[in-house]
Amino acid sequence: MTYDSTRTYQSSSIAATSINTATHTITWNIPFVYAYTNNYIYVNFTALVALSMNTPVSSTAHISNASGTETLLANNNATLNQLSVASWDPNDKLVIATNTDDVTEQNISSITANQEIDYVIHFQNVGNYQAINVRVEDEMSTMLDADSYVLLGGSHNCQVTRQNNKVTYKFDNINLPPESENEEGSNGFVSFKINANTSLIEGDIITDMAKIYFDYNQPILTNYANILMVNASVISDSQSIIITNNNLGVFPNPSSGRGFVKFTLDDDMPVKLAIADMNGKDIMEQNINGKKGINYYNLDVSTQNTGLYILKVANEKSTLFHKISIVNK
Repeated sequence: MTYDSTRTYQSSSIAATSINTATHTITWNIPFVYAYTNNYIYVNFTALVALSMNTPVSSTAHISNASGTETLLANNNATLNQLSVASWDPNDKLVIATNTDDVTEQNISSITANQEIDYVIHFQNVGNYQAINVRVEDEMSTMLDADSYVLLGGSHNCQVTRQNNKVTYKFDNINLPPESENEEGSNGFVSFKINANTSLIEGDIITDMAKIYFDYNQPILTNYANILMVNASVISDSQSIIITNNNLGVFPNPSSGRGFVKFTLDDDMPVKLAIADMNGKDIMEQNINGKKGINYYNLDVSTQNTGLYILKVANEKSTLFHKISIVNK
C-alpha cells in the first residue's frame, strides 16, 4: 500500500511486515487466503495539521501472489481518492458590557468602584465536517483582575480551568455540525465577566484576544477586544464645550494597529475625521455622527506605513489638528 505525504501511519488491524516512511509504503505478508473469501485490513492514519480542507488525498493498494499461480491480474490494484474534511472556525471576541450603557463606547472609568467588564467569545463551524472537540484558550490581559473572573455561561457543556490569567474552555465531544448542515447549531460561545485593575490611568487600553482550536486544526485567533480607560473627571454632561486642544486625544500615541480618538462636542453634529501625511495629502477620512459631550472613535491605522501624520477633526464650528505617530511592523 502507498499513501501520500499528507498523512502519518498509526496502526493497522493486521500488523504490517514493513513500513517505509520515506516512500510512504506499507507491506503485509499474508500466509494464505482461501478461495472465495474476503479479507480486510483496516489502516489508521493521522492527517498532518497543515493539511487544508478539501485537499485531495490518495491511497493505492496492490496485491501480488507470491506463488505466481494467479491468472487474473487486472483486479489486483485499487486507488482511493478522497477530499479531506475538517471543521473550520470564524470567530470573534467582544466586549458586550462595561460601566457605560452605550455598548458602542467600550470604555471604563474609575468614576465608580465597579470596573466589571462582560466578554463573549463566539465560534462557528463553517467547514465541511463536524467538529468533534473544541478548545478555547484565553490569555487575559494583565490589566484585568484574574481573581475576579466569573463564568457567565456557554452554548454547550464545557470544562473550564484557570491558571493565573489563562483560562481554557474544553468542549469535548461537542460534535458541532457544519454550517451547511445546521446553521444555528454550528454556533457556540462562552461568556464571562471580570474586573479591570484599579491602578489603570487615562489612555490605558485593555487588549484581549483568544485562540480557538477545532480538533487537530491550527488555532484560529480572534480579533482583539479593546477597551479604553478614560478620565473619570471629564465624563460629565455639564462639560459641553466646543472642540479645543485640551479636549482632543489619541490613545495610544504612537499607535500600531488600532487606537482611539477622544474629542468633546457642545452639541450633536456631524464630524469629519481625517488623517493626512506630512505633505498635507489626506490618506484616510471618515464622516461620523458626533454626540454632545465626550466622544470616542475607534481608529484603525493598521494599513498605514510607519511615520508621522496629522490627524484632523473638523465640525461646523472648528477644525483641530493633532500630530500622531504610527509604528506598524
